[in-house]
Amino acid sequence: MAEKRKKRRSSSSLFGKPLLGLVGLTLALYLLRGWGIITFLPGGIFLCMAALTVFVALLYGWELTSR
Repeated sequence: MAEKRKKRRSSSSLFGKPLLGLVGLTLALYLLRGWGIITFLPGGIFLCMAALTVFVALLYGWELTSR
C-alpha cells in the first residue's frame, strides 16, 4: 500500500519573518509609548506601522493560499 504523506509547507516564506518582525516591533513600541518611555513618537507613526503590519499579514496569507 502506498502511504499518503502529508505535504509540509516550506518554512522559508517571503513574508513570514518580516511579519513577525513587524508585529514584534509594533507591539514593543506601542507598549513603550503607553508606559511613557517614548512619548516623542506621534500617533500617526503607530497607525502607519499597524497598517503596514496588516498589509504584510494579508500578503503572507495570500502567499500561503497561492501555493
